[in-house]
Amino acid sequence: PDPRARVVSIVGTEDGLELPEEALLGVEQLASTGAPVTFGLVEGMNHFQFTEDPTAEELGRDQPSTRALPSSRSLSAYLLDATLDASLGLPGGAALDDPSRWPDGLLTYDDYLTTQEAQP
Repeated sequence: PDPRARVVSIVGTEDGLELPEEALLGVEQLASTGAPVTFGLVEGMNHFQFTEDPTAEELGRDQPSTRALPSSRSLSAYLLDATLDASLGLPGGAALDDPSRWPDGLLTYDDYLTTQEAQP
């Protein structure tokens, strides 16, 4: 596959419609095709913080977020911007393969598992 044909999957740790473990299955399926895949989790983001104007019914199916909307969107945009940079061959795309460069609040799946294990 073309290394610029990058896939990014973003899910919130408070997503009430798709658990991170469920999203991981899709990520693994995409990765099995040989496509480079980045899976990022936004701490405290719920499902509908990633959408515009959710209805009351939609919000009722989600979990409450624990992160402010602007912050959730900024963290999501970081990964989207890095994906675009990677597809264009720009230096910012290198951040996808170096999570140590990711801003606080953005987790890898392994980081997410560590935070879950630390909770009582």
